[in-house]
Amino acid sequence: MKITIPESINDITLGAFQKYHELLQREDLQQFDFDKRKIEIFTALKREDISNIKQSDFKFIIDKIDIALEQNVAFEPTFKIKDVEFGFIPNLDEISLGEFSDLDNYFGKWDKMHNVMAVLYRPVIEKNKHNQYLIAPFNNVEEFGNLMKYTPLSVALSSHVFFWNLEKELLQATISYLEKILMKMTKVNKAILVKKLNLANNGDGIRAFMQSQRETLENLMKSSDLNYLPSLTF
Repeated sequence: MKITIPESINDITLGAFQKYHELLQREDLQQFDFDKRKIEIFTALKREDISNIKQSDFKFIIDKIDIALEQNVAFEPTFKIKDVEFGFIPNLDEISLGEFSDLDNYFGKWDKMHNVMAVLYRPVIEKNKHNQYLIAPFNNVEEFGNLMKYTPLSVALSSHVFFWNLEKELLQATISYLEKILMKMTKVNKAILVKKLNLANNGDGIRAFMQSQRETLENLMKSSDLNYLPSLTF
């Protein structure tokens, strides 16, 4: 029996990990059944054939899969699916409303991560000797969504980490900016802001809002390590 075992996180596709993520939500499986399904996902071996594997080989395969899943990832601006090269959006400041809307709808939902990748990465249509490139314009997530299920997991995870860090930095910058604005505002302007935000007239609403933003940031920071451990993240 010939079995192809992923030796690194680059050998695992986003589609396979999406199936594994779904498996992780199951609470009705015993460990042995869970491991059988895990092998089925990452080796493409049929479930009925897994029972014929020697016990020592069974454990060896599970260990190799776990090692691959737990590898660290680094951001990759380009990657290939077969002969097609895909490149990350070169300038996030110029992201369109449609792209932003799709990212907002799908990001953080691993069953929809292929749609996120279809927004973030698109075919490279021009590239120079300095590895600077242009990508195809965005039409819709359906154009490359299904193809993106073949994205190497390392690329998908690194983009997830990239946006997690970006979100954290933006949130911290927002908190700092609001605090500076509030320090400079007069009582009259604060009252106007409170009214616009539909908060309490005494200003407690603003303080509550600021506290909620800090708590959000703290929760993001507490979960940072999990972004690098795909087998435990979700």
